[in-house]
Amino acid sequence: MRTLLLPCAGLSSRYPGVRPKWMLTLPGGALALQRAVDSLAPDDYDRIVVAVRADHEALYGCRKLLRRAFGPSIETLVIERDTQGPADTVAHIVRWADVAGAIAIKDCDSFFDPAPLPDANFVSTVDVRSAPHLTNIAAKSFAVLDRAGNVADIVEKRVASDHICVGLYGFADVSVFLDHFAVAARAQGTAEIFVSHVLSSAMRDGAAVVRQSVTGYVDVGTLEDWQRHFGARAAASASV
Repeated sequence: MRTLLLPCAGLSSRYPGVRPKWMLTLPGGALALQRAVDSLAPDDYDRIVVAVRADHEALYGCRKLLRRAFGPSIETLVIERDTQGPADTVAHIVRWADVAGAIAIKDCDSFFDPAPLPDANFVSTVDVRSAPHLTNIAAKSFAVLDRAGNVADIVEKRVASDHICVGLYGFADVSVFLDHFAVAARAQGTAEIFVSHVLSSAMRDGAAVVRQSVTGYVDVGTLEDWQRHFGARAAASASV
């Protein structure tokens, strides 16, 4: 059993003046979050849980929107306060939803072609040499590989390899995430806690992390990225 977790409780500050980025619609009408989820094959998870902000729920009716998009089986956690970043949001989801077994964590601002997920701790990556369209490379996170091609470390916001992380992470068991989230939270203090920090802690403790290489990567981390891929009109139509 694997649970898909969608941490959508951020401020969406890199999308000023429009609805939260996960709520933007693609030219065909699908939510950005639906396209993000389509980066996984449906048979690679058994349960899907999303976290959203309380102020976004009040403004936009997120629960109803998510049920229309994904069906009644989606579970939605409404978080009342700011979290300390994506990994903290995931920890809230895990405890609230009593998640057990393997987990996959998907960001809402990246899309790619689905491929079978490893039955292991993993991070999905793309080789920047095969993606010349990417911009602002230095702002990404990078997977550093060992000689066997497995992930030795993940480095945030510093060019450290040819392999950037594309917003999909996996833990073979949720207990690995929770144990190393606690370690990462202590190390980060009041700073933002990324899922990569949790994976890095697990690797330092001897956990193996494999790399899943993806194709068809589309990065929409900022409003400018979205406009470049889908046009200014698509973002303008979502203005608040």
